Amino acid sequence: MTSLLKMALEEVANGEAFEEIEYVFYARLPEPVKVPTGWGFSEHQEQWEFKIPKTDQNGGQGGIRIRKTQRINVRGQIPPEYVMTTKVRRSDGSNEEVPIPTTVANFEQFRMLSDRGMIKDRYEYVISDDAVPPGLGSGLKWEVDFFLKPDGTYFPWVKLDLEVRKRTKDVADLPAFPFQALEWILKQTGERSAEEETKLRGIYEECFLAKNCYATNFVRQQPVET
Repeated sequence: MTSLLKMALEEVANGEAFEEIEYVFYARLPEPVKVPTGWGFSEHQEQWEFKIPKTDQNGGQGGIRIRKTQRINVRGQIPPEYVMTTKVRRSDGSNEEVPIPTTVANFEQFRMLSDRGMIKDRYEYVISDDAVPPGLGSGLKWEVDFFLKPDGTYFPWVKLDLEVRKRTKDVADLPAFPFQALEWILKQTGERSAEEETKLRGIYEECFLAKNCYATNFVRQQPVET
């Protein structure tokens, strides 16, 4: 079968596969958490997911995710967008993803069945092309996810994503981080020690992962006013 793989820096729900080359970092900010200056609000996201591990009964690891995205522009709120994405993890750390548009009914089924979700606000910081080393691409931007507590404030840990055209030999070759933090986790998947992986799992459990909204003890997080 001919691969539909193509390079892309933006997820488009067109049913075609694309390769995502992404660096992921984690930072702990002072509390109460405030969005650093210079950032623009991008969207509010609620997503639910099924993780699929590699076993002797399948051909790889990955997952299936459904995401509700609420954007805002100068004219007000845009109707929510629902996208379902299948993802296959490659041995080099990159992902092959296939996003397709879906419906609120499908989203509600995922939200009922999944035991892991995320409720977050995403902010963007556009990187000047002059600050990007050659070959990484143009028009790059930091995307930072701020995860919501039940009271509408943010957890101290945030997740930073940077999608590029190609991988570098050292994360030090990437554009400089646009803000300072109390603590960083910089190593990528496969590079972290067992102790670092344990710490990161704790951050996900305590700050990032939302409980199933149909669980009896579920408390819905509310988006922060922007």
